[in-house]
Formats: sequence, structure tokens, C-alpha cells
Amino acid sequence: MRFDQLKKALNEKIDFAYFISGKDAFLRDQAEKMITKRCVQNFLDLNISKFNDENYSLNAFLDSLMLVPFGEEKRVVVLSDVVPSSQDQKKILEALKNKSNFVCLIFKFEEIPSQLSKIKDECTFVDCSFLENDVLRALILNKFAKNNIKIEANAIQTLIDYSNSDMTFIDLEVKKLLAYSKDTQTVTESDVLNLVHKNVEYSVFELSNAVADKNREKAIALLDLMLFSKESPQNLLGMLLSNFRRIFYVSVSKCSTAELANLLGVKEYSIKIAKKMALKFTPKKLKKILDIGGQVDFNIKNSKMDDKSAIYYFVSNILMI
Repeated sequence: MRFDQLKKALNEKIDFAYFISGKDAFLRDQAEKMITKRCVQNFLDLNISKFNDENYSLNAFLDSLMLVPFGEEKRVVVLSDVVPSSQDQKKILEALKNKSNFVCLIFKFEEIPSQLSKIKDECTFVDCSFLENDVLRALILNKFAKNNIKIEANAIQTLIDYSNSDMTFIDLEVKKLLAYSKDTQTVTESDVLNLVHKNVEYSVFELSNAVADKNREKAIALLDLMLFSKESPQNLLGMLLSNFRRIFYVSVSKCSTAELANLLGVKEYSIKIAKKMALKFTPKKLKKILDIGGQVDFNIKNSKMDDKSAIYYFVSNILMI
């Protein structure tokens, strides 16, 4: 199920095991909190056991599944970001098949480890990928409404764009905007433009767009600003290459927007933006951009170019294509 379906599902019933996964760290944490809160209201220290790569052991994990909850109907056991050995997994699968009425088990990972596919299949899956635009708009609007503050429709969309749909980023920026708007009781698009920090992925999109428009002055200014903000030149190069690779795939593929989004692991909104940018290039030019980027990346890794010079060289060459 999608994250936005979890609340309703939990009101209907609590399943024995959940597998939480997806790119949005905020949603993963929220999903864990929602499940935990549904199971445990009192004596949290006694009724919640958490395991990660620092404290995991099979015996401790299995023992926690046998503990009786204190003052509650259920207790919660969480295993996050650690892949048990194949031998351990067999024991965990046995525990999953022998469902306990007084335990709720949560597995939480950013990406689904291929080794844990059998364990995932025994759990209720909670997809914490970045949310679609309409869901994000509703969540943001609700956050402001709870605080009796209005926010303009354009301000919501700009906040989503600047955050690249990342709820971790949105949550932090919403808190900032709420504090700022206590007196005015309204958040405008101008407030978002002036106060909200742009997610680096959005800045890379802006840079790609400036390059596509052959706007050299804007492209170099954006690159200067990102490097001044201490962004890694090599990381920026990788993100810029990834963006143009997506545009190239979109330009040559006959798949639908939904199919491309699924294949590339991004939102449909990102594919729609890539399609607009693809109109500014031919597939041949996009392939040339990827070839230049690949050579620049090779030169950095082989100490033939320093990373800062390399990113400027790459952007300058794209502008001349």
C-alpha cells in the first residue's frame, strides 16, 4: 500500500508484520511512528524493541518476539537497515509464518534488499516513495490549516518544486514558514521564494533548464551559487549527468509516462518535466552530452582534471552543443 493509505488501513486492523521502504526518509519514519502509536500508547520503553546494524543479533531479535507486552495488547519490534545472514533469514521467516497475536513486527529500509524479498512477501508492504503532487498539496495545506494559517496555491507548488517533493525537506521548511507567518497569518509565493532553501536536486534541474535554453549567464550563475554553497562538484556532475540521462531515455522511448516513471524509479511529474526539456534537444545531441559527461567523469577519477574545473568544462561544452 502507499503511505497515504496506511492510516485508514491501521484503523481497520493491525497486521502482524510490515515492510516499510522508499526514498522519502520522513515518510519512512512517519510510517513507523503511525504503526507504533497504533500498537503502543503506554510504557514505550518496555513495549518497543529496535534493532539496527549496531545492536542486531538473531537471538536478541527472536527473544524480543517472545516477550509479552506490558500493559498493552501488543508490543512492537523494529528491524531497520541491517540485512541478516541467509541462515538468520530462515529463522526470521519461520517466525513470520508463526504469527503472534501480541507482537507487531516492522522492517524498515530505504531500498528493498534483494536478499530480503522472501521476508518482504510475508509482510504488508508500505511504499514510502516520494508522494505525488496532489497528495503533497493536500498534506501541506492540512499542516497550515491546523495552525490556522492560510497559504496561497502558488506558494504550495513552489514549495513542492523547491523541495523536489521530499517530505523531509518540506517538513523543515513548513516549520520555518509557520514561524514566519504568525503575525500575517498568510504565506504567499513571495514568502516561499525568499525564505525556502532550494533542494540541490531542484537547483540541478534549474541548471539543466538554463543550459537547455542556452542561457550561459544564468547557467554559470547557478553553478557558482551551488559551489559557493559547498555542494560537491563531483556530486553535482553526477546529478547533472543523471538528469540528462533521464531526458535522453524520455526522448528515445515509446513508453508511456507512467511506464517510464516506473522503469526509472521517479514520479510521473519528473517524467513530464523531462519530456518538456527533451523537446529542446535532439537524441543525437543528448547522446553527445552523455558522452562528454562520461569522459569528464573518467578524467576526474583518473586525476586528469580537478572536479571543480571539470563541472565548469562540462556545462560550458553543453552550452556550445
